[in-house]
Amino acid sequence: MHYIPQSFDVKLKKVLIDENFKNNKNRWEQVDSDTEVACIHKGTYSIENKTKTRWNYYKINAQLKKVNDFFIEADIKILQSKEYRHAGIIWGFNKEKKHLNRFSISGDGKRISISCFEKDHFHVPYRFQSKINSKSKSPLHFKLSIIKLDDFFYFYLNQQLVNIVHNAHFTNEGSLVGYYLEPELKISSSYIKVNELAAKSIKNDNQLVF
Repeated sequence: MHYIPQSFDVKLKKVLIDENFKNNKNRWEQVDSDTEVACIHKGTYSIENKTKTRWNYYKINAQLKKVNDFFIEADIKILQSKEYRHAGIIWGFNKEKKHLNRFSISGDGKRISISCFEKDHFHVPYRFQSKINSKSKSPLHFKLSIIKLDDFFYFYLNQQLVNIVHNAHFTNEGSLVGYYLEPELKISSSYIKVNELAAKSIKNDNQLVF
């Protein structure tokens, strides 16, 4: 369950993506080259970045809109890692990807990062980084969740709240959602889901949703 530290009446409005990788009906990129591997096999999406300098991303259209309240969640299993490289979720961008939003975890499972960044990483409008106390054992396996309600984003790692950030810090240029993978990392994911929410402020005590 995800703890919302404000008072909201939250209901599921629409399921936008409910991906379990049993097939590729959502047309995720699949590739096998000298620089990257991405494949769907037996209910997992496995992706590997073989480069030493370039980050990769894999996306689908989740029909997110700037005014939406929404819930995004995916699991990330780190199969091959470099200590300071990151993997995670990206959202709210378009094909031109001038800016992207990212919620990620380091390859050693000891740090999280939340940021809005330009596609070449030359300028980062917003970045939050924090060390975490991870109890996961190898291979590291995490659940990353994002809930947007009203003007704020709530970020969770394994259903524990790790940060709250105002909407003004993020880009809302597009409806794409997907995975982010830095060099020399290999990960797999068994699901990603995106739900549009209907939420309104109430005067009741804090509550649990999802």
